[in-house]
Amino acid sequence: MIGRSLVFMAGVASLLGFTPASAQNTIDNRLAPGQPPVIIAYRSESGGIAPENSLAGIQYAIDRDVDMVEFCTRPTLDGGYILMHYPYLTDTTNVAEVFPDGAPALGGRALARRHMTFDYTLEEIARLRLKDPEGGNHPVPTLDAALDLSQGRLLVILHLQRWDDATLLPLLERYDGSNILFFSDDRTKLKKTAAAAGIGVTDNLTREADVFRGLEKLIEMYGPWLRMVEVTSRQLTPAFLETAQTHGVRVMLRGDRHEDGGLWQGDTGPWRDALGSGAAAFMTRHPDKVLKLLER
Repeated sequence: MIGRSLVFMAGVASLLGFTPASAQNTIDNRLAPGQPPVIIAYRSESGGIAPENSLAGIQYAIDRDVDMVEFCTRPTLDGGYILMHYPYLTDTTNVAEVFPDGAPALGGRALARRHMTFDYTLEEIARLRLKDPEGGNHPVPTLDAALDLSQGRLLVILHLQRWDDATLLPLLERYDGSNILFFSDDRTKLKKTAAAAGIGVTDNLTREADVFRGLEKLIEMYGPWLRMVEVTSRQLTPAFLETAQTHGVRVMLRGDRHEDGGLWQGDTGPWRDALGSGAAAFMTRHPDKVLKLLER
């Protein structure tokens, strides 16, 4: 049954003349009912080809016709923004080698050796390189460089880890907000930012015991800015899909240890089941492999 549903989806995409490049218009159009599944690269992951949250990972997604990328952003000392999930630069960069005494602005004090993103300027961070087991030479991307590369080519989930509207919103004015969704754990602050920027929101229900009540809370919180919610395959039911669609909210299924873990071990069954669930979007660390299952 699942196999037939995948063939059907591929056939529908062909009949519609679908190609990711032609479909990258707006979030709302791409997530509309009847559109082929949206495949999202988690933290711009490339299946190990390039580091997460790297320009190489974004380019990898473009080259393989992935629909959407998620990348995370954090502020710098001088009001800029870089792609980074963790607050400590030591987690993903060679900062301890480049700045062994810590952040220059903190003058060698003990706090300087925390190597926090917000203790360094954009110019200083430009000297760093992302850790890569494959030995690649990857700079830490600025947010505007990532948006320059993705705009018109990929839809974007912008994971805001820490930000200031006074510096973020002017940066985003250069870009088409209809191609972007915001995500953050700070829901109260995010609601204000979404309204100010005119950019929609996606949120996470994967830790909710009752996804129906969780959805109600998000609708109350964000109102018309809520575009999509994230669930696991164990939470996704036809009844929940119908409820979300009634409110104009699309559902994204996140591949976790069950789906992505199985795929890594060569078991495509969990992802085939997920792709037949009726969700509008699917997030994965292995976007190229999931696209192959969809015969794209």
